[in-house]
Amino acid sequence: MACESPFVCPETIQCLLRHGVDPTGPNLDGRTPLHALCENRELSNQQTLEVVQALMAGLPAREQCVILKSRTRQSRSTPLDFARREGQFLVIRWLEELEAQLFKTSGTGLLGL
Repeated sequence: MACESPFVCPETIQCLLRHGVDPTGPNLDGRTPLHALCENRELSNQQTLEVVQALMAGLPAREQCVILKSRTRQSRSTPLDFARREGQFLVIRWLEELEAQLFKTSGTGLLGL
C-alpha cells in the first residue's frame, strides 16, 4: 500500500486519486489508506498531516464520514485510534476538528452534510 511508504507525499496521494484509486477501499483486515497513513512511523507529524489532508481533500463529505468511522476487523480501531496510538498529535487534532464539522447534527439528529 502506497500509504505505508516512507516516501508518500501529498503529490503521490493526489496522483493516485486522479488515476481512480479508491481511497476508502479497505484491505482484508479492514484497514483503509487513512489507517495506514495514521500508522506510518516513517513520516514526521507534519508530513503525516499534509498527506492525510491531501487524502481527505480528494473525498466528498459523505466518503470522509465513512473513512473516519471505518474500523479494522480484528482490533476494531478507527484511523483516529491509530493516530493516537502513534502519537500523531497534529493529525489527531485535525481529524477531531474534521469529525466535529462533518458530524454536526441538526435538530432532527441527521448529519449536517
